[in-house]
Amino acid sequence: MTNNWEEVTDDLGRIYYYNRTTQETSWTKPLDTKSEWKAYTTDDGRQYYHNEKTGETTWEIPEGFEELLEDKDKIDIVENENNELHKDMDKPSSEETKSLSSLDLELEKKTTIRNELIEPPQFKSYQEAEDAFLSLLKSNNVDSTWSFQEVISKFIKNPIYWAIPDALHRKRLYDEYLVQKLKDELTNKSEIVEKFERNFLQVLQNFEKKGLIKYNTRWITIKNILIAEENPIFKNSVLSDNEVLKIYDTFVNGLKEAREESIKQQKAQALDELKSYLTQINPTLVSDSENWDQLYKNLQNDARFKANKHFTVLNKVDILELYTADIYPQILDKLKTEIASIEKKNYRSDRKARQFFKEFLIKNISINANSLFENIFPLLENEDCFIELCGRNGSSPLDFFWDVVDEKYQLMKLKKDIVENTISGLKNNPKYSYDQLLSSKENFINSLADLKDERLSAFEFNLSNETQDDNELKIIFDTLKRDYDLKNELLKSKYKKELEQREDELARWLFSNHEKHDIIKFLNNESDSSDGHFVTILKKEDPNNTPQYAVNTIDKHGLQSLFESKFQNIEQYRKLETTIQMASNNGVKASIEYSFEQSIHAFVNFLNNASPSPEHAAYANKKRPIREDHADNKRFKPENREADAKLKPDGPKHNPVLLNY
Repeated sequence: MTNNWEEVTDDLGRIYYYNRTTQETSWTKPLDTKSEWKAYTTDDGRQYYHNEKTGETTWEIPEGFEELLEDKDKIDIVENENNELHKDMDKPSSEETKSLSSLDLELEKKTTIRNELIEPPQFKSYQEAEDAFLSLLKSNNVDSTWSFQEVISKFIKNPIYWAIPDALHRKRLYDEYLVQKLKDELTNKSEIVEKFERNFLQVLQNFEKKGLIKYNTRWITIKNILIAEENPIFKNSVLSDNEVLKIYDTFVNGLKEAREESIKQQKAQALDELKSYLTQINPTLVSDSENWDQLYKNLQNDARFKANKHFTVLNKVDILELYTADIYPQILDKLKTEIASIEKKNYRSDRKARQFFKEFLIKNISINANSLFENIFPLLENEDCFIELCGRNGSSPLDFFWDVVDEKYQLMKLKKDIVENTISGLKNNPKYSYDQLLSSKENFINSLADLKDERLSAFEFNLSNETQDDNELKIIFDTLKRDYDLKNELLKSKYKKELEQREDELARWLFSNHEKHDIIKFLNNESDSSDGHFVTILKKEDPNNTPQYAVNTIDKHGLQSLFESKFQNIEQYRKLETTIQMASNNGVKASIEYSFEQSIHAFVNFLNNASPSPEHAAYANKKRPIREDHADNKRFKPENREADAKLKPDGPKHNPVLLNY
């Protein structure tokens, strides 16, 4: 705490600071008073002292000034208005207290001796005192350029100034006075601006009448004219150049908008007249023009168009917009109407042409489920009904052909299902097995005729005189035969793959167990004895000293006894035997001796690769010698691939025979 200052709390619990010596109060903590004091003299010759650091002011001589004022009588200081200040302490904000200058606070907190006190005039009410104070400010032209410090210095000796005893209240009245004065000034300025704007606009309108201002006239041009004429309105303007420029820009923008609106109205009138001219008065200009460019060219050469002054405001884009919005849609509507009329006339003739061609196709052209359009086209191309139908609306000749083929196919499919169901019911009869029935077409037809099945009563079985039914039966035979052959080929392929898998499994077992079972004899030289082993493998080393193995001998004559003595309890061998039996039953040439030989070769490959993994197994398969039965197996003959492909259907959604068209 600084000297003589102490912290005090009021009734509301707020903290302020009180100086016991000067009886000053403050909401904020005062700074230390270490700066020097200075002496000042009032207008009436009285001397007071002010500390610029602390803002403290006193009539008493501070310490250190005694030697300067030896003959000066001490002035008694009476009690200040501390009680009154505390009474209003909860009203003003701390900002208001801070805004008061230190001189004002100090001079007004203290009063002189009673006989030197200024006596303020007496008013009937406090409102009259406030009005008198405000009148004092107004009569002296106090404005926002005055600080409150200047107000105090100016009016401190005026009795009316003291009509308001509270310094904070005077400060508040001063602020309210400035706010009201600013509002009045703004109101007056608005009136001045409005008056200037009216007068200045009148000047601009006169310039417009004289032709001095147009929509594109620049402000600098008009400004030079106003200066040259010494126009009093412009010369005595209270507005800045930017504000005057804004008024001018607003006026010119109005001219631009008026001009654009005028041109818009003129164009609208001209476009209406041009539309009437092209659609009613002279429509030949449109009908004789093949396109927009030609129409515009004809329009530019038209005498009546050039003579009409209203059309001068139109440019090419305006005319094009009229054409696309009004003229061209009318042309399209007219064409659509003509086309609709022609289509209506052609509808009946189109229907008749379709009917004649369909009847001719059914009665005169032989079509079955396998027919192709390219085969019947030579029979149609010179027929009048075919030529008449081409190019007409609706279904084409090709559409009618596919309709007939589809109808035949559906009927054929139904008959095929009947035959197939009949045959499947006789599968236990060797005479009617698939192999027997499908051995030849004649045997197939005769066998069906011998059945005397009511389900086959829809067919006529006559080999001596071929009929439509016979042709259908042959197609059904081809379909069933191809399906059967394809099924057998797929089944054979399945068992061959399974057989190879079983051989590989046995080879892997040999790789893991050949040392436990005395089955295979390894030789270092070809001349070494086999010691009664049926399988011998020659072991050699390559230049890198890596052992390499090769099959030396396999005694096929003794394998049967080897199998019976060594392999009967081996699971891989039993699976191989089962697969060989199933493959043989389905037409695959297979034997246990040959499969064992294949397993030995795969085993040797495993030895050379030192791992019986599936990858090495695949490698072993590639290294195997060709099977003996491959020569008779089409699956392994490249030259038979084309024949093999014929057995495949044309697509996943089509019957391989009936839908080959």
